[in-house]
Amino acid sequence: MQGDRIGGMKSRLPKDARSQTMWIDRIEAERGRGCPLGLKDLVEQGFTAFAATNDLHALRVLTELQQAGVKVPGDVSVAGFDDLVWSSVVTPSMTTVKQDMAAIADIAVGALIDVIEAGPVAQDDGAARRPAVAVGRADRVPMTLVVRQTTGPAALGVSQDKTFPGDDAGAHSASSSLTQPLPRQPLRRNEP
Repeated sequence: MQGDRIGGMKSRLPKDARSQTMWIDRIEAERGRGCPLGLKDLVEQGFTAFAATNDLHALRVLTELQQAGVKVPGDVSVAGFDDLVWSSVVTPSMTTVKQDMAAIADIAVGALIDVIEAGPVAQDDGAARRPAVAVGRADRVPMTLVVRQTTGPAALGVSQDKTFPGDDAGAHSASSSLTQPLPRQPLRRNEP
């Protein structure tokens, strides 16, 4: 799932944009759980936006940036994914991607019904078992970008012609977040 989200984010970047994938679990394995991620240094290198694969990682990014004196959204934007219930009440409120949970539930229930209706399947050992994996009939669900207070136009003086260390696709693992510099454009806000 993290790889799909990162791939989707990267697919929408302009061709000349640079991005860097930051794997929080790898950083924590090296430096310890809850360690600083070095985000202020990335902002000083020219990063203008951090897009996380979930709202919890986005909150961690927001908190670290605020503690380092980086203004969100004045200096840099932060966006999450999942539109968790608290995303609208943190300060500033979090821009996030909201998925159509009813559509996800319909896909999951449909896959489960397919497995139940198909009945047991003969295995190599002669035993009959139900498949261990249910496969949904859809590979995409509707999503909405909920623009709140953590995103805005790029700060003046931020260079877009930077090469960033570790700029690669990387292997996918759990507990990841995508850090990406983007040319910042004014966004229409959905809510304050």
